[in-house]
Amino acid sequence: MIAALACIAAWYVAGTVIKPINQLAEAFSNLGQGNADLFYRLPTDGQKEIAEVADGYNHFIKKLEDLFNNISQSSNKLRSVAETLRKDAEDTQINVIESTDNTTQISRTLDQVSSNVLVAAKNASDAATVSNEISKSSETIAHVIRGTQNDISQLAKNS
Repeated sequence: MIAALACIAAWYVAGTVIKPINQLAEAFSNLGQGNADLFYRLPTDGQKEIAEVADGYNHFIKKLEDLFNNISQSSNKLRSVAETLRKDAEDTQINVIESTDNTTQISRTLDQVSSNVLVAAKNASDAATVSNEISKSSETIAHVIRGTQNDISQLAKNS
C-alpha cells in the first residue's frame, strides 16, 4: 500500500514537473519552427527553476511581439511615404507634360510671330522699293513739269 501511495505520489510529482517541461518544450519547438503564438504566455507558477525559464521565455516573446509591432508600424509608415512619393511622382509627371505642352505652344506662337515679322519686313522692304520708285518717278515727273513750264514760258515769250 505504501508502494502504491509512493507510486501515486511519484506519478503526481512527475506530472507536475513534466507538464511544465512539456509546455516549455512545445513553446520552444513552435518558436524554432516559426509557429510561435506571440500572445500566448507560459504559466510561471510551479517549481522555481521552471517558473524562471517560463518567465524568461515570456519576456523574450514580449520583446519579439514589440519588435514585430514596431516593424509593422514602420512598414505602414514606409507604405504611406511610398504612396505619397508615388502621388508626387504622378503630379510631377503631369506638370512636366503640361510644361512641355505649354513650351510647345509658346514655340509655335514664337514661330508665328517670327513668320509675321518676316512678312512685315518683306512688306516694309517692298514699301521702301515702291517709295524709291515713286521718288524716282516724282523726280522724273518734276523734271518733265519743269521742262514743260520752261517750254510754256519760252512759247509765251516768243509769242
